[in-house]
Amino acid sequence: MKLRDLAMLLVVSLAFPAGASDLGRVVTGLYKDYAWSAVFGAELSSKMKSINTEDEKVLRKYFSAPLAKAIADDSRCTAKSGELCKLDYDILFDSQDPAISDLNVVDCGKECVKVCFQERDKKKCITIAGRGEKGAARITDLVYEDGRSLRKSLGLNK
Repeated sequence: MKLRDLAMLLVVSLAFPAGASDLGRVVTGLYKDYAWSAVFGAELSSKMKSINTEDEKVLRKYFSAPLAKAIADDSRCTAKSGELCKLDYDILFDSQDPAISDLNVVDCGKECVKVCFQERDKKKCITIAGRGEKGAARITDLVYEDGRSLRKSLGLNK
C-alpha cells in the first residue's frame, strides 16, 4: 500500500466528527467502504467491487429501498446486456475515472450531507439527501454539482 493510499484512508476515517448525524455516519461508512475505487486506482479497483455493481442486500445498508433496488437493477441490466445502462459513472464521485484526494464529509442540514473532494485540479461537492427508514438513516438521493440527481438518472420519481 502506498503512502498516498494510507493518507487517503486516514482522511476518510477522520473527516466526520464524533457528533455527526446518523446520515453523516452512513455516508462516511459508504465512502470508507467504497472510496478505494478513486484512491487505489485501476490496478486494485479492477479486483474489487464498485458500489455501482453491489447486490441489493448490500446496497440497503446505505441506500433507501427504492434507490438500492434501482442501482441493483441497473447493475443487472449492464451485466445482462454487456453495455452500460443508465449509470455510466461512479455514483460516489460523479466521474467515469475518479482520482481523488482530500475527501471531506460535512452535515448541511437535518437530512443532508455534503461530500467534497479534490479530483485532479478541481474541487467537487456532492449533496446527499437522506431520511430514516426502519429506524436507521438511509441515502435517498445524490445531487451532483450540475444539478443531476441519481434518482432521476435511474428513472425514479421524487
